[in-house]
Amino acid sequence: MFAFIRKTWNPISGCRHDCCYCWARRVARRLKRVCSRCYNFVPHLHEERLNRFPRSGVVFVSDMGDMWGSWVPDEWIKRVLEAIKPYWEKPDLVWFFETKNPARYLDFADMIPPNSILSTTIETNRDYRVSKAPSIRERYSAMVSSELEMFAKHVSIEPIMDFDVKKLYRMIWDIRPKMVSIGYDNYNCGLPEPEPAKVKQLIDKLKRITVVEVKKDRRGLYRLLS
Repeated sequence: MFAFIRKTWNPISGCRHDCCYCWARRVARRLKRVCSRCYNFVPHLHEERLNRFPRSGVVFVSDMGDMWGSWVPDEWIKRVLEAIKPYWEKPDLVWFFETKNPARYLDFADMIPPNSILSTTIETNRDYRVSKAPSIRERYSAMVSSELEMFAKHVSIEPIMDFDVKKLYRMIWDIRPKMVSIGYDNYNCGLPEPEPAKVKQLIDKLKRITVVEVKKDRRGLYRLLS
């Protein structure tokens, strides 16, 4: 969970990106007695939750899935966005959305609350086959679209995989996020990881253009920078 987020709301749960490092799928295995669909990580809409969300703070919408996945029916997304429409102007409420398919943001740009943060995961600038999600290049292209200029943006570089410093930095520069979160894989999934010193080099560059949140991790990056 990002340090600036304290509340979550899961009207849509489940995912089909099949990321090899997915933490949410691991957490879902604890939910067998709560919801069989959540337990099996099957994409589904919880209608009973549509009007049961926090009324203040930064709210992560659907952290236990990807509500913007290509498999999610338009109607589900519309119902979630319509449920929160009365709270568009609430000054102490911010909606945090994250997806590995940000091109879907473009389809609903006129329905997304202005008090939202739009996030995507960009773990590297390279093309590593670790999931069925849209490519890094596709995510980048969507996030730099002029249709999203009015929204605050966030980029999650987690779990970070080996990268080219100049190329990854340039991608983040073009997206112009308000914050970037960086962290290693903490589940030993055998990813192609960069050395902490290289990540520190990237962080130092990113700090010139945005706020950087460094996550605690097994590789000691957090301790290296503290």
